[in-house]
Amino acid sequence: MGSAELLGGRNGRRTSGFLGTAACSLAYAVAWVGIVVAAGALAVRFVPVTNHAVLTLASLSPFLTTAAAVSTVILVFLRRRRTAVVAASLLAAAAAVQLPWFIGPEPTAANSVAVRVLTVNVSEGSADAAVLAAVMREHADIVLFQEITPEQVSRLTQTGVGSDFAHQVNDARPGANGVAIWSRWPVGSPSRIPEYELGVVTADVDIPGVPAATTVVTVHISGPWPQPVTEWRREMDALPETIADLIDRAGSRPVIMGGDFNATHDMAPFRRALRPGVRDAAEQAGAGLIHTFPANAEFPALIGIDHVLTYNGSATSARTVPIPGSDHLGLLAAVALTGS
Repeated sequence: MGSAELLGGRNGRRTSGFLGTAACSLAYAVAWVGIVVAAGALAVRFVPVTNHAVLTLASLSPFLTTAAAVSTVILVFLRRRRTAVVAASLLAAAAAVQLPWFIGPEPTAANSVAVRVLTVNVSEGSADAAVLAAVMREHADIVLFQEITPEQVSRLTQTGVGSDFAHQVNDARPGANGVAIWSRWPVGSPSRIPEYELGVVTADVDIPGVPAATTVVTVHISGPWPQPVTEWRREMDALPETIADLIDRAGSRPVIMGGDFNATHDMAPFRRALRPGVRDAAEQAGAGLIHTFPANAEFPALIGIDHVLTYNGSATSARTVPIPGSDHLGLLAAVALTGS
């Protein structure tokens, strides 16, 4: 009896003849490993992030779920039909999770006012001020800074970009604890929310053509790595209430939040923070999975932890921009707000 007969049976499983029994068995085992990896990567999206292992798996979930595609191809080739259905079902579930990020942009009203938002973590003030100023002048109306230091503010001011962004809320601090909002338009009612160690600052911006002031928020959630995830979890647990308070106070007015959330959409705590009506700019715009970190490695950025969120607004585009000296890519989003 040949190897093709050994691998036959009720399901009619056969190889194409040139693969031996051992090779087919190994391929089948690899396919099952892929199924387990993909299933785990999907499941980890729905569990609490309690340690670095869960954090890492959730961060890499979009990559790990592609193992289901490899498994499906192997199983179809081996004619393992029932197991192939399992792998294909996992692949379909992974695609359903990510597909909405590639559909868009959504329609906007004819009287919409376009606002260009840049959020950038300047890596403890080490970002190249000249390049950053050029990006601001060309692409932004409102800039949300994280990890901005007094020295970085001084360097940006020396470039002359302060004349373009004359309205500023600076809570610059040494190290990673500084945040700021720079705007082409008048700002008022600045406030720092005390629950967040690295900084969450809000302000109202009077955008020409928008009938009421827009609440603008720059966000920096504590990092979960390499330190324990304890402080990160505390701040992520506080974030849903913070966002709910912001949109309750805004009422029918727009809210734009942006910054380094140190979390991806594949982490359940981050998705839980998105109250009804709060949308991610990349998803609204159909821009796909935007990866912003790390930006200073020899390989492309792997995870998307920087976000622009909208409420009573609709993002029409979102993309990254390199900022030399920072370990984050800048994130640019065009947001349409209802005009008067």
